[in-house]
Amino acid sequence: MDERTIEADCQSAEYRCPGESYTIDRAVHLGRLAAFYPACRQCVHRTDTHALSPLQARQWDEVERRVRRGPCFTSEGLEGTSPHDVDGAIARRAGEALGKLLTRERIKLPPPTVLVGTPGDAVTAELVAAACAALQWAGCHTLEVGAATSASLAAATRHLNGDAAMLIGNASGEPHAISLKFWGSESRPWSSPGGLDRLREQYVAPSDRPTRRAGTLARAVAGEIYLAPLVSLFHGLRPLRFVLDTRCEVVHDYLHCLNAQAACEILRPRASQGAGIARAETPFAERRAGLISRAVQVEAAHFGLWIDGDGERCRLFDEHGRAVDGESLLLLLGGYVCRQQPGAALVLERDAGERLVGELTRRGANTVRCAASRQETCEAMRRAGAVFGGGPSGRFWYGEEAGAPDALMTLSLLLTILSQSDRPLSEVLDAA
Repeated sequence: MDERTIEADCQSAEYRCPGESYTIDRAVHLGRLAAFYPACRQCVHRTDTHALSPLQARQWDEVERRVRRGPCFTSEGLEGTSPHDVDGAIARRAGEALGKLLTRERIKLPPPTVLVGTPGDAVTAELVAAACAALQWAGCHTLEVGAATSASLAAATRHLNGDAAMLIGNASGEPHAISLKFWGSESRPWSSPGGLDRLREQYVAPSDRPTRRAGTLARAVAGEIYLAPLVSLFHGLRPLRFVLDTRCEVVHDYLHCLNAQAACEILRPRASQGAGIARAETPFAERRAGLISRAVQVEAAHFGLWIDGDGERCRLFDEHGRAVDGESLLLLLGGYVCRQQPGAALVLERDAGERLVGELTRRGANTVRCAASRQETCEAMRRAGAVFGGGPSGRFWYGEEAGAPDALMTLSLLLTILSQSDRPLSEVLDAA
């Protein structure tokens, strides 16, 4: 369709602002859009930005993206993307749903034990309190574990024989986003299709109390359980400098604790380093990638790494600030695992390329395919007795009992691999 056809269609449209009884022509419509007329936000024609300047059109795209739609269930949890999408009432409702599901499915005493964690920021403190109160209302024994990543919460759930767990975090890592993820017994993650569907049914059902007996509240520390196996990886490392970008503050806390006996230097990207790289209307992931890339170059770092807000997914950048293809990182990590444990079982997401699968098989791996959801990957790893798993999603799993992908473990292995020689990351990747 050429410009004249578009213009003719636009001229024939009838414009009427919400709440007004008279129609306006397209010139007035565009003028109101350009001035951000309040009624335009509810107008069905608000996406008709043809003939506005590119900047104004991008601004309206951003307004449309930020329109509050409320929290919704995704394939991996309950998520909200706008400020106050997930508030105390939502967290309480989710806690009630989880508590009802566990209490009604439990045949005998003692009451179910549920662990609740958070990445440790102040924004989620009220949400954790609301969720814990709701779980007690439903008769659950609730353990508040404080700051935790997905991996450390799953490890604590398994160690403490928890019946379920809830992480109130930020799966996307974007500003203002809040997500709730869930695990069942033996730290098995819930996804959809799967355990998350049963929770969703309880979430929309009336909140009748499943028991008259209130549950108890206690506290535990997930980090003490989780960090112990990682300590051995932080001995004999090169004095590597790397840029780490994440909104999950507990990742920094864990890393500084592990790095106490090593000489690695952990750098954070500064906003000033990204000046002129990306405009504010650029998608968030692209802005962060540009910021990390520039920081790696400015700081002369050995590599850069982005980790999501729950400590699950990661994205790697080499010493030149170039983004590393996810399959290249998967081959590097998988090849290292194969050298350490010849014949090991590896679980790969279905979207992983055939060449990658063939290369890992050639190196002695016993590869198993699965869907990319957290629940299906975890179940596939336990069925196969796999020691490693991953794929294009950026999630990497370790150990057949893993209840969550672990970006910090990925970073630890990367440091170990780079410390085996003086070669830069790009050369190590090429050799892999």
